[in-house]
Amino acid sequence: MSEEYYTKMCKGAKDIQKIWKPNPWDWMYCIKLKTIVILSGYLTDSGVYGHEYNTYREDNIGSAIDVLDEDECCEEGKNNHIWLPTQIQLQKMITPKIVSKYIKYTTFDTSLYWNQLFAITKWLDVLSNNKDHYANIIMTFQAKELWLTFLMYEKFQKKWDVNKKEWIKR
Repeated sequence: MSEEYYTKMCKGAKDIQKIWKPNPWDWMYCIKLKTIVILSGYLTDSGVYGHEYNTYREDNIGSAIDVLDEDECCEEGKNNHIWLPTQIQLQKMITPKIVSKYIKYTTFDTSLYWNQLFAITKWLDVLSNNKDHYANIIMTFQAKELWLTFLMYEKFQKKWDVNKKEWIKR
C-alpha cells in the first residue's frame, strides 16, 4: 500500500480524526497544499519541515492548534488537514482492555508493546480461523495500516472495506 492509501484510510477514520489534538511533529495531509506535512516543533520556513510551530513564542501561549488556525495556508485550521498517526501514536490508543481480549497479562508496563504485538497476531489468527476473508486482505497492509485497522476494528467496531475504500460498521 502507499501513503496515498493510508491517507485515504485516515481521512475516513472520522472517530480518530475527532480525537486528534495537534502536537508538534504530527504528520498530516494538508488538503490545501495537497501534500503531507509535519507540524514542526520549531520555527521553520514552512516549506521543508511543514507548518510552523514555534514553541518559544514571546507570549508563551501558543499551541499546535493555534498555528493550524492562524497559518495562511490553513484558514480552516484542523478541518483543512487529515491527521496521519504514526504507528506509535496508534499503539498508544490501544488500551489494555483491548489487548486483554486476546491475551492475558498482569502488568501494564514496558511489556505493553509486546503484549499489543501478541494481541494483534492473535486477532489475525482469530479472523483466519473464522474463515474471515478480511484477514487475508489486511495481511497485505503495511504496519501502520494494520495497526489502524486493528484499532478501528476493536475500539470503534469498524472495518475497512477495500472495495469501497471506506470504514463500515462490522
